[in-house]
Amino acid sequence: RIADGRVYGRGAVDTKASLGVMMAVLETARAAGRRPRPNLVVVGSISEEAGGNGTITVTSVKGGTGGNVVPESCTVSVGRRVVPGESTQEVADQLCELVRRECPLPVEFPLVYLGAPAFYQSPDTPLVQKLAAWAGTQPEVASYGTNALRYAGFADEMVVFGPGSIDNAHTAVEWVEIDQLVLCADVFAAWLGLA
Repeated sequence: RIADGRVYGRGAVDTKASLGVMMAVLETARAAGRRPRPNLVVVGSISEEAGGNGTITVTSVKGGTGGNVVPESCTVSVGRRVVPGESTQEVADQLCELVRRECPLPVEFPLVYLGAPAFYQSPDTPLVQKLAAWAGTQPEVASYGTNALRYAGFADEMVVFGPGSIDNAHTAVEWVEIDQLVLCADVFAAWLGLA
């Protein structure tokens, strides 16, 4: 729904609005007889929450009381997201079996987190700097997962970019400001040489 200068609905931030804006920019260009420079690949994908290829990540190691004291115990937390076709229990069982097989010490297995490998693009690259300048923002490294990890090696540089705040994504009342959609359209048009 549209109300109070916002578009509300699941995917308004992540990422139906971004794809809709890109399609609108391309359609507007086509209707005006303009052809954008072929310098961008738009990927519309789903299920980034499902994660990537099952990479195990150590997310924290805790134990001990000081540098000169042998700790009574140590807690190691790992993350691994479940990919389509896997069950959470099967993944947990496989992780427990791996630790039992490789660790000579007694271990316990509370299920803490199932994660995915990270995607990283330096915020200092010309591509990121150009997008940030057009958007009037400062680039930042995101701490959340995206489908960008699935396209490693596809292009020299990849950027996760879109309108709104990730804080609104996946919430019960997801929304994006219409002004953010207009800004996103302006950035896409500039990138494609249509501005």
